[in-house]
Amino acid sequence: MGGEPTLTRKGYAVRDAEVRISKRGTKYVLVRVRLAVEDPARLVDVLVTGGRGPLDRERAAGVRQDDVVEFMGELRQERGVWSCYADTFTSSAERSKASRPKPAGAGGEPRQTGGNDDPVTPARLEKMQEAARLEKMRELATEHDQLAHRSKRARIDGKYVKRAVAEDRMRVIVRKLRWYQCQVPADMIPAEVIAILKAREAETAVAETAEAQTLMDRLREKYDVDRGVGDRRRAGPIDGEAEEAAAFEVVTRTAKSGVRISDDFRDNLIIDRYDRVFTTMRGLKLRHLRSENSEDAVTWNVFRSLRQIDPAIWLPGLARRGLQGAESPSAVGTVLSLWLSVSPPPALLAGGDEGNSEIDVAIESPSWVWFIEAKYRSDIETGTKTRPERDQVLRNIDVGSYYAGTRDFFFSLLVVRPETSPLGAAAVAEYSDFSKTRALLQAHRPDRLTNLRAVTLLTWSDMAAVLTDARASVVRIDEQHYADRALEWMQAKGLVG
Repeated sequence: MGGEPTLTRKGYAVRDAEVRISKRGTKYVLVRVRLAVEDPARLVDVLVTGGRGPLDRERAAGVRQDDVVEFMGELRQERGVWSCYADTFTSSAERSKASRPKPAGAGGEPRQTGGNDDPVTPARLEKMQEAARLEKMRELATEHDQLAHRSKRARIDGKYVKRAVAEDRMRVIVRKLRWYQCQVPADMIPAEVIAILKAREAETAVAETAEAQTLMDRLREKYDVDRGVGDRRRAGPIDGEAEEAAAFEVVTRTAKSGVRISDDFRDNLIIDRYDRVFTTMRGLKLRHLRSENSEDAVTWNVFRSLRQIDPAIWLPGLARRGLQGAESPSAVGTVLSLWLSVSPPPALLAGGDEGNSEIDVAIESPSWVWFIEAKYRSDIETGTKTRPERDQVLRNIDVGSYYAGTRDFFFSLLVVRPETSPLGAAAVAEYSDFSKTRALLQAHRPDRLTNLRAVTLLTWSDMAAVLTDARASVVRIDEQHYADRALEWMQAKGLVG
């Protein structure tokens, strides 16, 4: 601001601070203060001395050193500016004129306000703030003890509303104490404050334990009593195969077709059951995940487990089995994703609409892309609504090659055995002849799919072999566990050849 202090009716300005004071009833309230951070002591000097000018002296008459200390305890620093907002500093204006210090030269002693003759240094300012915070913590602790007594009394008298109000205020006080705890050195925190915080932490731990136990009791009651297993367990423990059978009965039911259906789709998953992808997944797909024959569940369990292992370990073995003679791609920058949504080539849409294709497994790097369509006890789709001749393998090759752009593109159909997906096996055999594939897609693909490198058939037994080889090569214990668990699950599903 510069220059000499300037007096205005809304407040007064100084070289490095702007102070706005408004009168509310019989009190002067400091509404806003902004102060350059390099000289915070100047604010105290302004407040105590009252600046210069008759109106400033009148307003400064009610300012006391104690008020300044209290105010400094609430001072905040933000973006190089010290500031404070409404109701953080008030000073009483109700003082008798006799008690007010008279100005120099008016028949009285010079004003002794601790101003220019007693400047406030930054070190002293810090101590003032610290003292104010400690005093505030003691006041809050006293209020907390009073509220605790009031809450106890209300509980005895059965006045639950008063008890709830007191406990809500106690929680607010604890939050404030925790904030002040971070602003004050640990060795200076009052003992009563430490006792309150420790007691609250103990109460929170007990409450969380009780809540967890209650939840477990409700789940046990839901799955045991409501489903007829509770009576058996109360009669005595169930062990061995009977225990496993009872646990299985708890979480599954059998459809008319004889297929077991889980009550919760997560019961079919062995990894990442609570991944965020399930929060936005279609309801129909989630229902399919509950089936024991869900190929999505098989895909998730195997490939999400594989994704936890270093690609440099498993990619060469997968390429050796899945690409069948094609050059093995580099593992540098390899990422694996599931259920990738890929749009069709724009030129295709000129002849009719086609929605995005959902790719079961997409493995890609900066130089290549590999799409894998997974099947488990099912066959490929033979066409779309607008193009009955455009089967699922041809569609995935088309959108995958376009998605890859200038990168090399590979496609594999993953099946249990060729016999379980005969249409898919026949389509792979047909489209592995690239000239046939290019001829079928040439109407909207003038680039002739020059990046297509392989169309192959892959089996789940091959995937089990890849996991087995990876299990033998990994050095991290957690990666070994991922491979072991996936192999054990595949063994139970009959997918290990």
